[in-house]
Amino acid sequence: YAQGVAGMEVIFVDDASTDDSLQVLKALQQKYPFRILTQEKNGGQSAARNRGIREAQGRYLLFVDSDDRLCPGIVPVLLRRAQEQQLDVLYFDGEAFMDDGAEQDGQQLAHYQALYRAKQPMEDVQDGLTFFRRMCDRERYSYRVSPCLHLTDAEYLRRIGLWFVEGMIYEDNL
Repeated sequence: YAQGVAGMEVIFVDDASTDDSLQVLKALQQKYPFRILTQEKNGGQSAARNRGIREAQGRYLLFVDSDDRLCPGIVPVLLRRAQEQQLDVLYFDGEAFMDDGAEQDGQQLAHYQALYRAKQPMEDVQDGLTFFRRMCDRERYSYRVSPCLHLTDAEYLRRIGLWFVEGMIYEDNL
């Protein structure tokens, strides 16, 4: 809610968690206006994301996992660019971080930094085939698959029938 987007729809999908996540969300819901969707059984990230896609009413989707953080004010920047350039998908970089209190492992952090940052920026608008070819050029770019690094037009996703494969483990890294 540090994003400054009026009317932004926020959905949390509780995938039958066994910790106190649902209680924490319900307590936060007293202060912030968001929806909680609950699953009867744990279907993994793919099932949770697909449920969010089906239920979302907003124009754009941005997946944020429990181990992710958004920089304050970044969502309006992403939305403005996607709207101004009429993008179906806006691909962006991320920055790896270690949780508070986690043992700092410089080598591990450097590994994750490389996963979430492009070797070279791509500022131009591209069709899907051009983008895919560039991302496969590992010398100049680095293909990053995390769905948390995309702002996607929800209707576009539904129209082309692109869904997460349910029952698959490590679906962040397909």
